[in-house]
Amino acid sequence: MRILIAGAGKMARNVGFFLLRRGMDVVWADRERDWLAALEKRIGKDLRRLDFIDGETTTGKASFFSADDGGLPECDCLIETIEEDAPAKRAIIKALRERIVEGGPLLTNSSSILPGELGKGVAGAHFFYPVDMTGFVEAIFDEATDGNERVQVLGFLRSLDLDVIEQGPANAFAANRLFLPVQNECFKAVMAGVAPNLVDRASVSEALPAGTLAMMDSIGLDTV
Repeated sequence: MRILIAGAGKMARNVGFFLLRRGMDVVWADRERDWLAALEKRIGKDLRRLDFIDGETTTGKASFFSADDGGLPECDCLIETIEEDAPAKRAIIKALRERIVEGGPLLTNSSSILPGELGKGVAGAHFFYPVDMTGFVEAIFDEATDGNERVQVLGFLRSLDLDVIEQGPANAFAANRLFLPVQNECFKAVMAGVAPNLVDRASVSEALPAGTLAMMDSIGLDTV
């Protein structure tokens, strides 16, 4: 299976490497050539490290293209992972959807924008960073989502050995809504003078084994 990932940032790398380790071929596409070059270098390093640790692991093939490159290969699924900007997301999905086989899933990793706002036939696949550690994904569908499309998307996400939380527009991004009050309380504690390492230790849970501040820092505080 060949997956096309739109984006070259931290989430694009994390999701793509997760898929590579499961034997899927991954094609990254982005309009920022410098970001793409940096991503290619980092993925190569990650693959060499993985081979050094476990030489028996069989990974998929990684390739990198400009989003405007006419040589982009045909792929089975699109996962959009760029910044939380609706016009930018719509533009790159529109540019890349023709490279997806007919009927292939069109997915957005957005954590705040409903998939119906990004184009016809787009569904949400909100992965959480880092995917290996969190172990779940939110599947978000509009009310008008075709039944066959829903089955196809859920089948793909469940094949990744992730827990899939199925959501509609009314309860979309539920995990983020639940995390926000905890994040707010952690910030308040730090502002009140509590040491960050103590705040992290107090906020450790099965969902956040590294602690809330560490999780926010890994994502990027500006994004949070």
